[in-house]
Amino acid sequence: MKTKKRLACTLVFALVFFKVNFSQYAILIGPTIHFNIGAIYHTSLGIEASWWNLKHVPYGFDLGVEFEKSNIRVYTEGQTGVYLAGFAAGPVMQFNSDSSSVKLGLQGSFWANFFLGTDVRVRHIDGHNTFCPGIYFKLPVAADFDDGDDNHSRRW
Repeated sequence: MKTKKRLACTLVFALVFFKVNFSQYAILIGPTIHFNIGAIYHTSLGIEASWWNLKHVPYGFDLGVEFEKSNIRVYTEGQTGVYLAGFAAGPVMQFNSDSSSVKLGLQGSFWANFFLGTDVRVRHIDGHNTFCPGIYFKLPVAADFDDGDDNHSRRW
């Protein structure tokens, strides 16, 4: 429970203290909920942050943590899209507190959003596939912007 409170405090701090301007780079952060359908069904709650390069063809990566019963998953994904839709894929690490085990896997997702979004994720860990539709909400917390000179100053 302490981890969830720390993540929530970090989100509030970031939202209050960072100025946002979307001309080149952006960082977004927010909560997620996924419905994990596999051998058994569980709901997971998480928090995800993403970094985007918006200059030409949008690309970026995300980093997230999910909490599901006795499992905690940490993941990162490379992603691309056209503002309102895209796809992502990358490694995932799952910690199970009941069996004290750590398992590695892969996951990929298709998503559609602006700030409020939906995604369809498929996860493969330890020979098992899990179908994970979900919803999320992300707010911009920081951005890198062009101040008009040729040096493209980057300020937070």
